[in-house]
Amino acid sequence: MTSRKLKCHILGIDPGLRGAIVGLDLQGNLVYKSVLPVKDKEIDVIKLKSMLDEAKPFMIFMEKVHALPLVGSSSTFKFGYVYGQLQATIRLIGAKLELVPPKTWQKIEIPAAFEGNTKERALKACKALYSSLDLRATERSKKFHDGIVDAFFIASYGLKHFQ
Repeated sequence: MTSRKLKCHILGIDPGLRGAIVGLDLQGNLVYKSVLPVKDKEIDVIKLKSMLDEAKPFMIFMEKVHALPLVGSSSTFKFGYVYGQLQATIRLIGAKLELVPPKTWQKIEIPAAFEGNTKERALKACKALYSSLDLRATERSKKFHDGIVDAFFIASYGLKHFQ
């Protein structure tokens, strides 16, 4: 499903240069997936705005991030810059945006039975609970894209919250 047209009601965004966007319709069907558009190590805000303008999503849910203690200031600044680009682009299209802390969506979407770090748990849960979904970045990819998996769960959380 690498459709160029983004037609959905709920978007989930896993922020970052390796992040992704997943779109769900109101029945919870996966209708769009994409890695975030990146150009020259920054979010391609022109392409992102075009994608969002076309979609006209009713609601966007994005992971709420914060600085991590043992991450260098340069990395934190770069990530904060990307995070700001995403928020500004979303605000430009006038969509409703809700920031969701990772622990909030993970608690609802990923059963405690799955072990490992958060990325491993999300991947295991996705494969077990949604085995029919293709959450690879491209059809040529051999494994699921962790940003797309997280964006799917964020969108799924958003759909439940919205309803």
